[in-house]
Amino acid sequence: MDGTTGDELILAGDFGGTKTNFGLFAGEPGRLRPVRLESFPTRDAASAVLLIERFLAAGESGPIAEACFGVAAPVIGGTAAMVNLPWVIEADVILRHFGFRRVLLINDLVATAAAVPHLRPDQFERLTPAEAAPGGNIGLIAAGTGLGEALLVWDGRDYLPASSEGGHKDFAPRDERQWRLRQFLARHYGPHVSVERVLSGPGLAQLYHFLREESGEPETDWLSQRFMGADPAQIIAEAALAGEDRICREALALFVEIYGAEAGNLALQGLTLGGIYIAGGIAPKIREALLAGPFMAAFAAKGRMASLLGKMPVRLITDPLAPLWGAAAYGRKAAALTPA
Repeated sequence: MDGTTGDELILAGDFGGTKTNFGLFAGEPGRLRPVRLESFPTRDAASAVLLIERFLAAGESGPIAEACFGVAAPVIGGTAAMVNLPWVIEADVILRHFGFRRVLLINDLVATAAAVPHLRPDQFERLTPAEAAPGGNIGLIAAGTGLGEALLVWDGRDYLPASSEGGHKDFAPRDERQWRLRQFLARHYGPHVSVERVLSGPGLAQLYHFLREESGEPETDWLSQRFMGADPAQIIAEAALAGEDRICREALALFVEIYGAEAGNLALQGLTLGGIYIAGGIAPKIREALLAGPFMAAFAAKGRMASLLGKMPVRLITDPLAPLWGAAAYGRKAAALTPA
């Protein structure tokens, strides 16, 4: 046994490039209950330690046995260098500073993956009616500040989450316009154009600028005003969904098409007969566009594999705190398997 008592809590965190969620949880995996939840802008603190201190100082907490943090970065040897933020997060530093019994750092998509087997029906939405094959692998794809991908692999008794940095593989254009998009991005970022350069909040803004340049249409004054001091991706998505600007509509449509194609690539790579789950901050905000048809058309457009992809369920995770629940479940499970 790990020595954790029923009164001891686990501190879970989800460090994103834009926002960080924290939670204190009691109970065991599958029966976790939140004690306190809170969110902070990630850049409001100079380090992960200072952000954790802010959360712990903001309210009551009981004895904390361990901590598990999902991080938007590859985790190697208990250390994570944030990809979209100038932070290095080290498990040993957090352990020494706070005196917890254990500290785990895991990739943020691993945290989300750990939540999937425990998701309630009200935490996701079906994009297809297909049912999961028992024991089939599961894939996750999540566009937000960056692009994350992960797999859940069935070992005969349980699902094991496997991290990846699939968001940094090469963007694969599917037609002439997407090839021109790749050339546009290469001029700005160099010869390696990752799929994250397209499928992310900043990526949606790049699609908009590419299409605006190709069209030769000047940006309207009202749209320029909205962009000032705001998140460009949010403005583009809102204008597209409201039908207010043609280039915004085309940018979102292209984003959704590429998103579907990349989800299909992940499905083939992982043979995800257990389903593909779409997570991240962008998907729930563009739900209407994801349901419109081009996403699933691009997902299944894999030639001889189209019929196989048609059998795979596709689900949209609607609970933004799913990675937090997953981090707590992962940490509790690891504590039960590892002596103190």
